[in-house]
Amino acid sequence: MLDKPKVVASLPVRKPKDLSNIKEIESDLIELRLDYSSNPFFIIDELDKFSSLSSKLIFTIRDINEGG
Repeated sequence: MLDKPKVVASLPVRKPKDLSNIKEIESDLIELRLDYSSNPFFIIDELDKFSSLSSKLIFTIRDINEGG
């Protein structure tokens, strides 16, 4: 038996403010596209705010050759 497909919402994150509506996203998984930010490591200071979503989050920093 196959699992049902998962819906992934991709959120381009340029600055911390872009995370303000993350809890309102209704999808199975949420991809945080940190490659849009000039300093993607700011996310480290924000992680505690989203502990309830930890099983839904995918963190992505794509190379420029991969569309990042």
